[in-house]
Amino acid sequence: MGNKFRRTRWAHQPKKVDEGVVEKIKKLLALHESTTSEGEAQNALKQAQRLMMEHKISEGDLYTKDKGREVIYITLTEGKRVERWRSYLATILAENFGCVGYYNRYRHGVTKIMAFGLEDDIEILRYAYTYTVEVAENLLRMYVAETGKSGANVRKSFLVGFTIGLKEALEEQRAEHQEWALVLQKPEEVQKEADELGLRPRKENTGIRDRNAMAQGVHHGRQHDPTRRRIASS
Repeated sequence: MGNKFRRTRWAHQPKKVDEGVVEKIKKLLALHESTTSEGEAQNALKQAQRLMMEHKISEGDLYTKDKGREVIYITLTEGKRVERWRSYLATILAENFGCVGYYNRYRHGVTKIMAFGLEDDIEILRYAYTYTVEVAENLLRMYVAETGKSGANVRKSFLVGFTIGLKEALEEQRAEHQEWALVLQKPEEVQKEADELGLRPRKENTGIRDRNAMAQGVHHGRQHDPTRRRIASS
């Protein structure tokens, strides 16, 4: 489990907004995150975005209080042998949920995959990351059982392919629904924290050797919804 280990408070002077409208927008965004219906989720997000534009309400206005907003750090994964695809996955999901994902290597040989963001966003990221890792591992096991192929190269190729497919799908969604930009943009507190830490995007060294396994991973990654609630198998 991830652990909160630091909070950074940023002063933020709130402007006057219609609290009734703000609450309606929050409920629409909550519906967007919780519903299992893609049509209902898109409709809720569109309504929220329309209200935000009509009333000139930013993402920051939705959750700002007089005491300021906190940037929360969590650890998503840690260990002496942490696979790189997990770091790539954390970065992709963090970007999609208004957070920042990164990893640190320590002298004693431990690697930590970490993330920071505002509290609501970081909790969504924590769930999405844990759920997506579970799904990817299950799909890999199914692939190995069906093909009889196994080994480190197959594992790495499939899982890296999965993250590539997921990234492509999320980027296509954002391009198709450019009206979501106002809602999905990274909060200024989070961006400022990233700038002060000097974090910059880095290219992943995938080193794929099994193209068939990677292709299957890409296919499954493109189908995955990281916010879908778990459904018990019958």
